[in-house]
Amino acid sequence: MGGGSNMAVKSSTKKRLIELGIPVDQAHKLADDANLDAIKRMSREQVAKKVGIEESVSELDHIMSVISEHVGSRKRSKSNRITISRKALLDEDIPTGDYRFNVLNHFLV
Repeated sequence: MGGGSNMAVKSSTKKRLIELGIPVDQAHKLADDANLDAIKRMSREQVAKKVGIEESVSELDHIMSVISEHVGSRKRSKSNRITISRKALLDEDIPTGDYRFNVLNHFLV
């Protein structure tokens, strides 16, 4: 590939990792053929191997802390929708026989 740190961000996974503070070249290696869920499930050894650094390096500590704290932490905004069950709607529409509608006079009897 070549290009060093001028690699283009081609996926949302790489972009998200870079936004979270992982260096571009490491984000590129880490996100290659992996989505954020797969990255979050990786062990420390797997991340070190994929990024190509030693397990004892502090850079790996930084990457692991970013992954554990931030990946997948986008919370869905709470919707204000009120869910009414279909059964409740159907039950409400069923006449119970308490009153009748007189079609000819258009009033309740």
